[in-house]
Amino acid sequence: APSTRINIGAIGTGRISRDHDMPGVWKYDDVRIIAAADLDTNRVTDAKKLIEGYYSEQFGKPYTGVTTYQHYEDLLANKDVDAVLISTPDHWHAKNAIDAVRAGKDVYLQKPTSLTI
Repeated sequence: APSTRINIGAIGTGRISRDHDMPGVWKYDDVRIIAAADLDTNRVTDAKKLIEGYYSEQFGKPYTGVTTYQHYEDLLANKDVDAVLISTPDHWHAKNAIDAVRAGKDVYLQKPTSLTI
């Protein structure tokens, strides 16, 4: 049921996100990537095509359930997003994670989470 599914938003949709983070998540039936944010409009457009293409193939019918954002703060404001994948450059991880937690989202990100210990 949709109420038992974890809805994910991807913040940063470059190589690490496309090749590692999103595929590591979308393979689970109880998780759905429903949103993506990236400052680069080409990257976020490509991510939307990638995600919707994956789900279309998985479900055997067209899927168009991904919302895109240029600014990650707008993604965090989406009440349907339960958790985020943060795949931004390292120096943005801490800010993105703090903002996500303040917005009530669960967070997955790769190290480092700060600039110093």
